Amino acid sequence: MEKLYRKSSLLLIAGLLTFSVTSFAQHDGAKHSSGTQTLKSKKLNALNFIKVTGGLGMSTYYGDICEGWDCYEFRHSLALGAYYRYNSRFCFKIDAFWTRLANSDKIYKAERNLGFRTDIFELAASAMYDIFPFQHKFEQRRTIEPYVHAGIGLAYFNPMGQLDGKWYNLHQYQTEGKNYSRFTPVIPFGVGLRTRLRHDMNISLEFTYRKTFTDYLDDVSGKNYKNPNSFVGGPTSTAAQLSDKTSDGNYYSEKVRGNPTRKDGYFTFNFRLEYMIEAFSDQSSKGNLNRVVTGKKTIKRR
Repeated sequence: MEKLYRKSSLLLIAGLLTFSVTSFAQHDGAKHSSGTQTLKSKKLNALNFIKVTGGLGMSTYYGDICEGWDCYEFRHSLALGAYYRYNSRFCFKIDAFWTRLANSDKIYKAERNLGFRTDIFELAASAMYDIFPFQHKFEQRRTIEPYVHAGIGLAYFNPMGQLDGKWYNLHQYQTEGKNYSRFTPVIPFGVGLRTRLRHDMNISLEFTYRKTFTDYLDDVSGKNYKNPNSFVGGPTSTAAQLSDKTSDGNYYSEKVRGNPTRKDGYFTFNFRLEYMIEAFSDQSSKGNLNRVVTGKKTIKRR
Protein backbone atom coordinates (compact mmCIF):
# COMPACT_ATOMS: atom_id res chain seq x y z
CA MET A 1 0.00 0.00 0.00
CA GLU A 2 2.82 2.40 0.84
CA LYS A 3 4.43 1.72 -2.54
CA LEU A 4 1.10 2.45 -4.23
CA TYR A 5 0.83 5.81 -2.45
CA ARG A 6 4.37 6.75 -3.43
CA LYS A 7 3.83 5.78 -7.08
CA SER A 8 0.56 7.69 -7.31
CA SER A 9 2.19 10.74 -5.68
CA LEU A 10 4.97 10.69 -8.26
CA LEU A 11 2.40 10.38 -11.05
CA LEU A 12 0.49 13.39 -9.72
CA ILE A 13 3.65 15.48 -9.54
CA ALA A 14 4.75 14.37 -13.02
CA GLY A 15 1.32 15.29 -14.37
CA LEU A 16 1.52 18.73 -12.82
CA LEU A 17 4.96 19.38 -14.31
CA THR A 18 3.82 18.11 -17.73
CA PHE A 19 0.82 20.43 -17.65
CA SER A 20 3.04 23.37 -16.68
CA VAL A 21 5.56 22.79 -19.47
CA THR A 22 2.80 22.25 -22.05
CA SER A 23 1.03 25.41 -20.95
CA PHE A 24 4.28 27.34 -21.21
CA ALA A 25 4.98 26.05 -24.73
CA GLN A 26 1.46 26.77 -25.96
CA HIS A 27 1.55 30.26 -24.53
CA ASP A 28 4.86 31.15 -26.16
CA GLY A 29 3.69 29.80 -29.51
CA ALA A 30 0.38 31.65 -29.53
CA LYS A 31 -0.11 34.84 -31.55
CA HIS A 32 -2.06 37.67 -29.93
CA SER A 33 -3.99 40.24 -31.95
CA SER A 34 -2.59 43.77 -31.94
CA GLY A 35 -5.71 45.04 -30.16
CA THR A 36 -5.30 42.69 -27.19
CA GLN A 37 -3.51 44.32 -24.28
CA THR A 38 -1.83 41.63 -22.20
CA LEU A 39 0.02 41.83 -18.95
CA LYS A 40 3.21 41.14 -20.88
CA SER A 41 2.81 44.07 -23.27
CA LYS A 42 2.08 46.47 -20.42
CA LYS A 43 5.26 45.68 -18.41
CA LEU A 44 3.48 46.47 -15.18
CA ASN A 45 5.08 48.15 -12.24
CA ALA A 46 3.70 45.27 -10.18
CA LEU A 47 5.01 45.68 -6.68
CA ASN A 48 1.37 45.19 -5.69
CA PHE A 49 -0.48 42.27 -7.24
CA ILE A 50 -2.74 39.32 -6.46
CA LYS A 51 -2.03 35.70 -7.36
CA VAL A 52 -4.09 32.54 -7.01
CA THR A 53 -2.31 29.29 -6.35
CA GLY A 54 -3.00 25.58 -6.26
CA GLY A 55 -0.76 22.64 -5.59
CA LEU A 56 -0.36 18.93 -5.00
CA GLY A 57 2.18 17.16 -2.89
CA MET A 58 2.96 14.75 -0.10
CA SER A 59 2.77 14.84 3.67
CA THR A 60 4.06 12.81 6.59
CA TYR A 61 3.40 12.79 10.31
CA TYR A 62 5.67 13.13 13.35
CA GLY A 63 4.40 12.03 16.76
CA ASP A 64 4.00 9.19 19.26
CA ILE A 65 3.79 6.44 16.62
CA CYS A 66 6.66 7.80 14.53
CA GLU A 67 9.44 9.81 16.14
CA GLY A 68 12.20 9.56 13.53
CA TRP A 69 13.08 9.60 9.84
CA ASP A 70 13.12 5.81 9.59
CA CYS A 71 9.36 5.36 10.03
CA TYR A 72 7.82 8.12 7.91
CA GLU A 73 4.89 7.16 5.69
CA PHE A 74 3.78 9.55 2.95
CA ARG A 75 0.26 10.49 1.85
CA HIS A 76 -1.24 13.02 -0.54
CA SER A 77 -1.93 16.69 0.13
CA LEU A 78 -3.76 19.48 -1.68
CA ALA A 79 -3.47 23.26 -1.26
CA LEU A 80 -5.47 26.20 -2.67
CA GLY A 81 -4.82 29.83 -1.85
CA ALA A 82 -4.28 33.45 -2.78
CA TYR A 83 -1.27 35.78 -2.44
CA TYR A 84 -0.99 39.54 -2.13
CA ARG A 85 2.40 41.18 -2.64
CA TYR A 86 2.79 44.01 -0.17
CA ASN A 87 6.25 45.26 -1.15
CA SER A 88 9.54 44.08 -2.65
CA ARG A 89 10.18 41.69 0.24
CA PHE A 90 6.86 40.62 1.73
CA CYS A 91 3.85 38.69 0.47
CA PHE A 92 0.79 37.68 2.46
CA LYS A 93 -1.20 34.57 1.66
CA ILE A 94 -4.28 32.65 2.74
CA ASP A 95 -4.33 28.88 2.22
CA ALA A 96 -6.96 26.17 2.43
CA PHE A 97 -5.23 22.85 2.89
CA TRP A 98 -6.15 19.16 3.01
CA THR A 99 -3.96 16.18 3.72
CA ARG A 100 -4.19 12.62 4.96
CA LEU A 101 -1.75 11.41 7.60
CA ALA A 102 -1.20 7.77 8.51
CA ASN A 103 1.26 5.56 10.35
CA SER A 104 1.45 2.31 12.29
CA ASP A 105 3.66 0.17 14.51
CA LYS A 106 3.50 -2.84 12.20
CA ILE A 107 7.22 -2.62 11.35
CA TYR A 108 9.00 -0.53 13.98
CA LYS A 109 7.09 -1.22 17.20
CA ALA A 110 5.13 -4.35 16.36
CA GLU A 111 4.63 -5.25 20.03
CA ARG A 112 2.59 -2.09 20.71
CA ASN A 113 0.73 -2.55 17.39
CA LEU A 114 -0.98 0.86 17.29
CA GLY A 115 -1.87 2.70 14.11
CA PHE A 116 -4.09 5.47 12.74
CA ARG A 117 -5.10 7.58 9.79
CA THR A 118 -6.67 11.03 9.77
CA ASP A 119 -7.80 13.62 7.25
CA ILE A 120 -6.75 17.15 8.19
CA PHE A 121 -8.53 20.29 6.98
CA GLU A 122 -6.66 23.51 7.62
CA LEU A 123 -7.10 27.24 7.02
CA ALA A 124 -4.02 29.41 7.55
CA ALA A 125 -2.71 32.94 6.99
CA SER A 126 1.02 33.42 6.43
CA ALA A 127 3.68 35.98 5.62
CA MET A 128 6.34 35.22 2.99
CA TYR A 129 9.74 36.90 2.93
CA ASP A 130 11.78 36.91 -0.28
CA ILE A 131 15.50 36.35 0.25
CA PHE A 132 16.23 38.65 -2.70
CA PRO A 133 14.17 41.82 -3.30
CA PHE A 134 11.41 41.48 -5.87
CA GLN A 135 12.22 43.20 -9.17
CA HIS A 136 10.56 46.54 -9.99
CA LYS A 137 8.63 45.03 -12.92
CA PHE A 138 6.72 41.77 -12.63
CA GLU A 139 7.95 40.90 -16.12
CA GLN A 140 11.55 41.35 -15.01
CA ARG A 141 11.35 39.22 -11.87
CA ARG A 142 14.18 36.83 -11.10
CA THR A 143 14.27 33.39 -12.65
CA ILE A 144 14.80 31.76 -9.24
CA GLU A 145 13.28 33.26 -6.09
CA PRO A 146 13.96 31.59 -2.70
CA TYR A 147 11.77 32.56 0.24
CA VAL A 148 10.84 31.68 3.80
CA HIS A 149 7.35 31.73 5.27
CA ALA A 150 5.53 31.45 8.59
CA GLY A 151 1.98 31.92 9.78
CA ILE A 152 -0.86 30.74 11.97
CA GLY A 153 -3.93 28.66 11.27
CA LEU A 154 -6.60 26.32 12.55
CA ALA A 155 -6.84 22.61 11.71
CA TYR A 156 -9.51 19.96 12.15
CA PHE A 157 -8.57 16.28 12.50
CA ASN A 158 -10.41 13.03 13.26
CA PRO A 159 -8.18 9.98 13.87
CA MET A 160 -9.42 6.57 12.75
CA GLY A 161 -8.15 3.17 13.88
CA GLN A 162 -8.39 -0.23 12.23
CA LEU A 163 -9.58 -3.40 13.94
CA ASP A 164 -10.19 -6.67 12.08
CA GLY A 165 -10.16 -4.84 8.76
CA LYS A 166 -12.71 -2.19 9.77
CA TRP A 167 -12.03 1.50 10.49
CA TYR A 168 -13.36 3.09 13.69
CA ASN A 169 -13.61 6.69 14.93
CA LEU A 170 -11.03 6.65 17.74
CA HIS A 171 -12.22 9.92 19.29
CA GLN A 172 -15.67 8.42 19.74
CA TYR A 173 -14.29 5.44 21.69
CA GLN A 174 -12.01 7.58 23.92
CA THR A 175 -9.24 4.99 23.97
CA GLU A 176 -7.34 6.92 26.66
CA GLY A 177 -10.43 8.14 28.49
CA LYS A 178 -9.95 11.69 27.13
CA ASN A 179 -12.58 13.72 25.29
CA TYR A 180 -9.99 15.85 23.48
CA SER A 181 -10.80 18.60 20.99
CA ARG A 182 -10.44 17.77 17.30
CA PHE A 183 -9.53 21.37 16.51
CA THR A 184 -6.01 22.66 17.05
CA PRO A 185 -4.12 25.86 16.27
CA VAL A 186 -1.21 25.28 13.91
CA ILE A 187 1.93 27.26 13.15
CA PRO A 188 3.13 26.50 9.61
CA PHE A 189 6.68 27.56 8.75
CA GLY A 190 9.20 26.56 6.11
CA VAL A 191 11.08 27.43 2.95
CA GLY A 192 10.23 27.60 -0.72
CA LEU A 193 11.69 28.14 -4.16
CA ARG A 194 9.71 29.62 -7.03
CA THR A 195 10.71 29.90 -10.66
CA ARG A 196 9.24 31.74 -13.60
CA LEU A 197 7.11 29.57 -15.89
CA ARG A 198 5.81 32.34 -18.16
CA HIS A 199 5.18 36.07 -17.86
CA ASP A 200 2.11 35.71 -15.61
CA MET A 201 2.78 32.31 -14.00
CA ASN A 202 5.26 30.73 -11.60
CA ILE A 203 5.83 27.23 -10.33
CA SER A 204 7.12 26.73 -6.81
CA LEU A 205 8.35 24.00 -4.48
CA GLU A 206 7.43 24.52 -0.84
CA PHE A 207 8.49 22.59 2.25
CA THR A 208 6.52 23.25 5.43
CA TYR A 209 6.46 21.91 8.97
CA ARG A 210 3.24 22.42 10.89
CA LYS A 211 3.58 22.68 14.64
CA THR A 212 0.33 21.78 16.38
CA PHE A 213 -0.93 22.23 19.93
CA THR A 214 -2.42 18.77 20.28
CA ASP A 215 -0.93 15.37 21.09
CA TYR A 216 -3.88 13.50 19.61
CA LEU A 217 -3.44 13.58 15.83
CA ASP A 218 -2.74 9.86 16.24
CA ASP A 219 -5.06 9.31 19.26
CA VAL A 220 -1.96 8.43 21.30
CA SER A 221 -0.68 10.66 24.10
CA GLY A 222 -0.85 9.22 27.62
CA LYS A 223 2.06 7.28 29.04
CA ASN A 224 -0.13 4.56 30.56
CA TYR A 225 -2.81 2.35 29.08
CA LYS A 226 -6.36 2.72 30.35
CA ASN A 227 -7.51 -0.26 32.42
CA PRO A 228 -9.55 -2.39 29.97
CA ASN A 229 -12.05 -3.21 32.73
CA SER A 230 -13.00 0.47 32.89
CA PHE A 231 -14.46 0.46 29.37
CA VAL A 232 -18.17 -0.15 28.93
CA GLY A 233 -18.32 -3.81 27.95
CA GLY A 234 -15.00 -4.64 29.59
CA PRO A 235 -11.82 -6.01 27.96
CA THR A 236 -13.72 -7.52 25.03
CA SER A 237 -15.37 -4.23 24.02
CA THR A 238 -14.40 -2.48 20.79
CA ALA A 239 -13.04 0.49 22.76
CA ALA A 240 -10.76 -1.73 24.88
CA GLN A 241 -9.45 -3.58 21.83
CA LEU A 242 -8.72 -0.31 20.01
CA SER A 243 -6.93 1.03 23.09
CA ASP A 244 -4.69 -2.00 23.64
CA LYS A 245 -4.03 -3.99 20.47
CA THR A 246 -1.39 -6.25 22.00
CA SER A 247 -1.97 -9.88 22.95
CA ASP A 248 -0.87 -9.37 26.58
CA GLY A 249 -3.88 -8.62 28.77
CA ASN A 250 -1.70 -6.90 31.38
CA TYR A 251 0.29 -4.86 28.86
CA TYR A 252 -1.53 -1.65 29.84
CA SER A 253 -0.01 -1.67 33.33
CA GLU A 254 3.54 -2.54 32.33
CA LYS A 255 4.47 -0.66 29.18
CA VAL A 256 4.44 2.87 27.80
CA ARG A 257 1.66 3.78 25.34
CA GLY A 258 2.60 7.34 24.33
CA ASN A 259 4.69 10.40 25.11
CA PRO A 260 2.63 13.19 26.74
CA THR A 261 5.56 15.62 26.87
CA ARG A 262 5.70 16.27 23.12
CA LYS A 263 3.02 17.51 20.70
CA ASP A 264 2.36 16.03 17.28
CA GLY A 265 3.20 17.71 13.98
CA TYR A 266 3.39 17.05 10.26
CA PHE A 267 5.48 17.92 7.22
CA THR A 268 4.21 18.83 3.76
CA PHE A 269 6.06 19.09 0.46
CA ASN A 270 4.04 20.73 -2.33
CA PHE A 271 4.42 21.70 -5.96
CA ARG A 272 2.38 24.85 -6.65
CA LEU A 273 1.27 26.79 -9.70
CA GLU A 274 0.92 30.55 -9.13
CA TYR A 275 -1.10 32.70 -11.54
CA MET A 276 -1.31 36.50 -11.37
CA ILE A 277 -4.91 37.62 -11.80
CA GLU A 278 -4.60 41.31 -10.94
CA ALA A 279 -1.85 43.93 -10.76
CA PHE A 280 -1.75 47.59 -9.82
CA SER A 281 0.73 50.11 -11.17
CA ASP A 282 2.21 52.87 -9.07
CA GLN A 283 0.80 56.38 -9.39
CA SER A 284 3.22 58.72 -11.14
CA SER A 285 3.97 62.17 -9.78
CA LYS A 286 4.64 63.38 -13.34
CA GLY A 287 1.07 63.10 -14.56
CA ASN A 288 1.34 59.74 -16.30
CA LEU A 289 -1.70 57.53 -16.62
CA ASN A 290 -2.63 55.38 -13.66
CA ARG A 291 -3.48 51.95 -15.01
CA VAL A 292 -5.36 49.17 -13.30
CA VAL A 293 -5.15 45.92 -15.20
CA THR A 294 -7.42 42.98 -14.58
CA GLY A 295 -7.10 39.95 -16.83
CA LYS A 296 -6.74 41.24 -20.41
CA LYS A 297 -8.69 44.47 -20.08
CA THR A 298 -7.03 47.79 -19.34
CA ILE A 299 -8.90 50.77 -17.91
CA LYS A 300 -7.19 54.13 -18.28
CA ARG A 301 -7.79 57.00 -15.89
CA ARG A 302 -6.30 60.45 -16.24
